[in-house]
Amino acid sequence: TIKNNEHNFYFENGYSVMTREFLLARGTCCDSGCRHCPYKNSFNPNSPKIVCLVPSLTETLIAAGANVVGCTRFCIHPKEIIEKIKKTGGTKDLNSEIISELSPDFVVMDKEENTLEMAEKVKDIPLLATHVTSFEDLIRDLRKLSQRLNLPLLENYSQRYEKVVKELSLKP
Repeated sequence: TIKNNEHNFYFENGYSVMTREFLLARGTCCDSGCRHCPYKNSFNPNSPKIVCLVPSLTETLIAAGANVVGCTRFCIHPKEIIEKIKKTGGTKDLNSEIISELSPDFVVMDKEENTLEMAEKVKDIPLLATHVTSFEDLIRDLRKLSQRLNLPLLENYSQRYEKVVKELSLKP
């Protein structure tokens, strides 16, 4: 269920403009040509090509406008985009031949999700490894990915998480 809050839309010249986050949460494209539609032209084709082997990060990277060219068979959201992305195996196994054919600039893995053997199979491709076990880790790794992949929206997400953590009196 999508709740109505300040992140769903803003007003411009008398019109209500839906945000990318709202449209992504809705889950499908309505083909109305929405300004912030995450389902069409959501990435810069000149940006780094990424194979992401972490389902939750795949969805986050897509929402941030990343050029995701490969993902696991467990990556299922957003459906309209994921259907067009080459599957490279699972979270515990990968097809290194498919990954090589995709010629990615980076492979994204998580130390808790993926195995060391998987990382060793893609040794010729720069690896970005996350290790998320806490809110602090999530904030840190979103910032790291934002810098390495030149995705400013990931920095925005990390700031929003940090704000929520502080508001809920969680760490940090």
